[in-house]
Amino acid sequence: MARVAAMHHDMEAQALQAIKEHEQDEKNGVDLSIHRNPTDRFAVFRALLQHDGLPPDEKRFDRISHEAVTLMAAGGETTASTLMMAVYFILSDKQNILRRLREEVESLPSTGSSRPSVAELERLPWLTAVIKETLRVSTITARLTRVAPEETLHYNNWVLPAGTAVSMTLREISFDPELFPSPMAFRPERWLPSNPNLDRCNRYLVAFGRGSRMCLGINLAHAELYIALAALFRHREFELHDTVRERDVDFARDFFVGETSASAKGVRVKYAKPSV
Repeated sequence: MARVAAMHHDMEAQALQAIKEHEQDEKNGVDLSIHRNPTDRFAVFRALLQHDGLPPDEKRFDRISHEAVTLMAAGGETTASTLMMAVYFILSDKQNILRRLREEVESLPSTGSSRPSVAELERLPWLTAVIKETLRVSTITARLTRVAPEETLHYNNWVLPAGTAVSMTLREISFDPELFPSPMAFRPERWLPSNPNLDRCNRYLVAFGRGSRMCLGINLAHAELYIALAALFRHREFELHDTVRERDVDFARDFFVGETSASAKGVRVKYAKPSV
């Protein structure tokens, strides 16, 4: 949790600096309608501070610093954890998972330094299956509370009065053996068109939640996973180094996202050589 606290302090410092610069720009009569460099580390803060449709209350220091923490934690920690798991399971089965993945990504045309587009990568069935299976096994551990403030809900024989907080653990769905047989096994084959139960699997893939409150970053997360995995395993050789699933991969603690045991060393790999 130390890195989370450090990130929180960093986001607060950046938010404070962005507010100071914004106020100075206004004081100096700088044209705030001019688009700034999108790679500017304050780009998100500036977008909020310069947005005419947001009330002043939404531009307070504590408000935008909390928004930044949410963006970084939800959009960074979750994807990083998912990538870590993907790398482990791919390298732990080189004869099947890695071989098929490499055959797919290396089949795409490449010219010079250009890389396949996200749209091209999304059409690769095995890469897609690996990503979906990784999302299943890395589902967040926290419970997500929902409330219908003015509506009485009916579910089977239960009546839930308006305002009742209801929550569920998405991970319990992802590891339900009736939905996903042998749930602890990493089986990308579940997500191939040849699986007669594919529609059911897709229905219960809830890594990003469901409904109107599902994760806003789903498309960005998918793009990151496709690009990162294709880049890592195209023409490159890696092997696991001193990595034990029970110690370094499986979740043992709940910090919204699952955390490995306190003795974990992390998923460690060694770079071998290009595969061509």
